[in-house]
Amino acid sequence: MTSSESFTSVIQDLSFESATDDIETALGPGSFGKLPLKNRNGSFNNFALLLSDQCPWSFEILSGEYGVFHRCTGSIIRQVEDVLRVIDSINPRLKVKGRTGFVRKFPRRALEEGVLNAAIHFDISRVTDITVELYSDRLVVISPGGMIEPENWGESTTTSPRNRMLAELYREMGRVNLHFCGVRTIKDSYLRTGQTPLMRKTPEYFLVFCPSVAQNVRDHENLSRRISDILAVRPGATLTYVSEKLLILPSIALRALVRMEEDGIVFEMGAGNGRRFYLYNVRKPLDIRRGRQ
Repeated sequence: MTSSESFTSVIQDLSFESATDDIETALGPGSFGKLPLKNRNGSFNNFALLLSDQCPWSFEILSGEYGVFHRCTGSIIRQVEDVLRVIDSINPRLKVKGRTGFVRKFPRRALEEGVLNAAIHFDISRVTDITVELYSDRLVVISPGGMIEPENWGESTTTSPRNRMLAELYREMGRVNLHFCGVRTIKDSYLRTGQTPLMRKTPEYFLVFCPSVAQNVRDHENLSRRISDILAVRPGATLTYVSEKLLILPSIALRALVRMEEDGIVFEMGAGNGRRFYLYNVRKPLDIRRGRQ
């Protein structure tokens, strides 16, 4: 498959001040000049556009309470570092009950992998921002365009990054290794935290869901409210639909639904995989797009 990075850039008046500094700091003097920034006709390609100070693609950090919190601009290399710096400033070290020492609210390694994966996999043909959504109990990285492969997250295989030139550059810089370790690293960052990060792939986007280690997102009252929001919009939703909307495991969603049924909040019809859930008292829902509250 031909990478969109190799196509001729629609912008040819490009400068590379920040990218040159960042790349040569990592790889040594003169390394920037060896990058394949031009096509055979001498024109800058989209890989050059990604690295340029004029890069039209951006990372946008959104706050669940305040909307757009920060917008990163310039070279995609500098944007990645910028977004991680901003997240670090609002990702404090906390004392968590049952844990020794202090831990970050969101595991730093998981966030770094989520942001780097978004950069090397997002679809540049869409000219759509990569977004990082911040909430009190979760952080969600949303990359336009689903990952190309693999379909099964449990398999250990080589990824197929959409932006292969950028991915290779990050590999040389020691930031990624392109052997499906990114997803494993995200999962391993949550070992012994009691929380589970999730990834979702659709034709429209690839999403990395990082729950807070300081807050129990499985708390029944919280889950009950969020499930009620879903059923208010989608009466008769299946267990699969509810779990996918909330980005939680089906077993966790089922336990919550069973308890909600015992509390007289929901009732179910059907059996097995055909079970559908309804609210006894329908109310006005909140915004639940991609799990928003």
